[in-house]
Amino acid sequence: MSNAIESKLGPALWCGLLLGAVACGAHVSLGADERAGDGSGGHGGTAVKNGNGAAAASGGTDGNVSGAGTGPIGSLPSCAEQADADTWIAFDSDRDRYDRELYLVHPDGSGLTRVTTRPGIDQEPAFSPDRKWLSFTSDRDGTPQIYLLELATGDVTQVTRRDDGADQSTFSHDGKLLAFHSGASTYTIGIDGTDQRRVISGLDSVNGYAHPQFTLDDTHLVVDRNNEIDVLMLDGSAQRMIVQNWTTTIRAPALSPSGFDVAYEVNCNGVSLWSSPFSVKTNPCEGVRITADDLAHESTHPSWGPQDQIVYSRVDTANNTGQITIIARERDAKPCAVTALGADNRNPVWGFDH
Repeated sequence: MSNAIESKLGPALWCGLLLGAVACGAHVSLGADERAGDGSGGHGGTAVKNGNGAAAASGGTDGNVSGAGTGPIGSLPSCAEQADADTWIAFDSDRDRYDRELYLVHPDGSGLTRVTTRPGIDQEPAFSPDRKWLSFTSDRDGTPQIYLLELATGDVTQVTRRDDGADQSTFSHDGKLLAFHSGASTYTIGIDGTDQRRVISGLDSVNGYAHPQFTLDDTHLVVDRNNEIDVLMLDGSAQRMIVQNWTTTIRAPALSPSGFDVAYEVNCNGVSLWSSPFSVKTNPCEGVRITADDLAHESTHPSWGPQDQIVYSRVDTANNTGQITIIARERDAKPCAVTALGADNRNPVWGFDH
């Protein structure tokens, strides 16, 4: 497999990912050759790419992430007082001249670090259990495929080589496998690119099985089928519903660190986040509400963090740009913003010790 040096992230980022920036006594920063793409550039009133690479109109703003001590960002307060500031959130963004790349940031909005630099669309990051690696989707060599990025060195390795492409990767908890989506199907594959196995296939790409997540014991996958959430064994057997099949969009399941709950996005009166128990079947929009109905914003791609917090992308439906946002799964919880308005920030995932 071919390797390419993506960037020199160095020991400060490596230590920060494992121990936290405070414990390391270092602020994560980019080298001089990377700093021009670190997200500090402004956004004027122009077009930006959404999470699928399509163009969307954007109003003028600076596009920076929030920092400690900042005030409200758009209509939300900033997450500057976040208690888990030593952990990291990975996400993709078009903040540097509308080139979609991968970034890391602390939950309080500090330490913004760009970790990919190649032309093309790099998106959908996922942390390995030890946080030494990110898996991600990239079209850098043509058809979108799954790649691995070693955070200590910046080395990138291609994992999948499918004619029909691959995306939506996630690690098993033992770090040995990746699950991913391709066409109408969900697959598993070794992190070295060997032993690819199809788990389940749908009727077509619209009714396919997508957004796989391993259960805590790595014996099952939680998947969506665009209008339901299911769980099944890695050999495709013993399939059952977690969220009932419905005449609405139900996507992007995220299994809680305890394994007891599944968060997901669903279109009730607007796209919002809900959670349901893993062990029983529930109807959509009848579990535990996480984000409020808001026709001006869609809540997408939930990822669990410490202490029942969830990071997600809050998408402005007027200009189709996403803002990385955190909310606690508790009654009357209010969201706070990790990133500022302007750039399109999507697909966040929280890396922390479970």
